[in-house]
Amino acid sequence: MGILEGRRIVLTGGASGMGAASVRAFAREGARVFSMDVNGDAGAQVASEAAELGGDVLFEQCNVASERLDDVMERGIEWLGGLDVLANVAGIERGATPQDVTEEQFEEILDPNLWATIRTNQLACPHMQEAGGGRIINYASDAGLGGMPMAPAYSVSKGGVLGWSRSIAREWGVYNIAVAAMCPAIWTPMYEEYRRREPPELVALSDRMLEGTDADRDMGPVMVFLASTGANAVSGQHFHVGKINVAF
Repeated sequence: MGILEGRRIVLTGGASGMGAASVRAFAREGARVFSMDVNGDAGAQVASEAAELGGDVLFEQCNVASERLDDVMERGIEWLGGLDVLANVAGIERGATPQDVTEEQFEEILDPNLWATIRTNQLACPHMQEAGGGRIINYASDAGLGGMPMAPAYSVSKGGVLGWSRSIAREWGVYNIAVAAMCPAIWTPMYEEYRRREPPELVALSDRMLEGTDADRDMGPVMVFLASTGANAVSGQHFHVGKINVAF
């Protein structure tokens, strides 16, 4: 029996990278998982593979920045029969220099990275209250703490996730809802996109910092711990997973 046996989990961003690694890790430990991602084919494939590891996994295609989010998430929670854990992994990254970034670019990033985090948390709260408590795992970034070259809007969005997560940890603790914010530094498909457009000197620096990291090996076990009852007393904190620790 896995340590997440019977845990009911909603996860966003389950088609690739750290989201896919989390789906597999949760399923391996016996959880029931409802996964969402804008990439339907990849998300369904990950869910199918994860179900073979031992968990009960259902996937539905959904852009977390769309108006469908509320309905899709509520259907997922109904399928689960309640909610114990919410993991917000979905997000995007776009590049621009600070002097050139536009309002439209900010909106494109803030909607999926920050507002969707806020909205999923709001939707989860009453279900977790009904269950007597729960776990919320939001994805921030080292960029939200120390900034990121060529990605000011992304850094702002992730800084917002940190501030929001600390706020609800204080406020929703009375409902026995614990909140954690992840600040990972892991080589993922999103990083592959970043490195294709960035100057060679930045790519070389980032490659040295992320070389050898692996989402399944390095992130999966941390996510399992945070989703387990063993982490019930861990709240209002952010977690660095990777080789670098940037904190000002």
